[in-house]
Amino acid sequence: MIRNVAALLILLLLLPAAGWALSPRSDGVADLEGTRLAYRIYGQGKPLLLITGYGASMETWPELLLKALARERRVVLFDNRGIARSTADDSPLSIALMAEDAASLLRALDVESAEVLGWSMGGSIAQELALAHPQMVEKLVLYATDFENAGVLAALARIEARRKAPGARPADHLFPAAWMDAHPDYLSVFPAVTVPPDPAAVARQKQALVRWPGTLARLGEIRSPVLFVVGEEDEVTPADRSRMAVSRMGGPAWLAVFENAGHGLMFQAPEDFARLVLDFLDLRQRVE
Repeated sequence: MIRNVAALLILLLLLPAAGWALSPRSDGVADLEGTRLAYRIYGQGKPLLLITGYGASMETWPELLLKALARERRVVLFDNRGIARSTADDSPLSIALMAEDAASLLRALDVESAEVLGWSMGGSIAQELALAHPQMVEKLVLYATDFENAGVLAALARIEARRKAPGARPADHLFPAAWMDAHPDYLSVFPAVTVPPDPAAVARQKQALVRWPGTLARLGEIRSPVLFVVGEEDEVTPADRSRMAVSRMGGPAWLAVFENAGHGLMFQAPEDFARLVLDFLDLRQRVE
């Protein structure tokens, strides 16, 4: 592994595929102030909280990834407020508020601290969680996330425009073109989404991104060990953004770059991704 950092978030299309064979140990709803968060728990051991990205529900995580992680961790998934089975009140949505939701969910599950993995916008949420509640975050995996919103919003605009073009391929923002050419059945990598997100809820998430001040100036305050994971061909969160941010972290940090991989690298190589994450989580290095 090399030192340091990775990039951001993006819209995931709802694409049908094979149903989940993995059965959760727990499947419930936590009643929190202002929202009810739906969650699932897989496996046993140290808690690992997974925070998903923009417009995506907890059903988006690949089954092979969850199976691999759940062999060694108690994996906690949830729907962000307003998405799928989670509710929301009329409070203005923000990245910081969704981070507080994550903290409240951990408390509701009697979890004092956890390892945290955030994908895309979930990585932005995870950063805010680590900054607001450092004692709750033992280790942090930031997969395809960013520290500012400008690049994210520009990528969203490009993707939305490209979807309207004739011959556009579904979810092409997630994968390199060469990989999709080599895998013409690439849509089969997506798990089934049984509860599509409400477009109004996704629009609120976009506004939360617009208002997000970013964390670039505050990265040095994150003292937890951090693993940044990014695809070399991630068009949403370019690998160079991760390389640029390496010197800004306040604690030990690693960067893993997957070749021929994009924003959806966890769908391309779920078991390799899981092994990398677990190897990092098992490292004993700490900042005293």
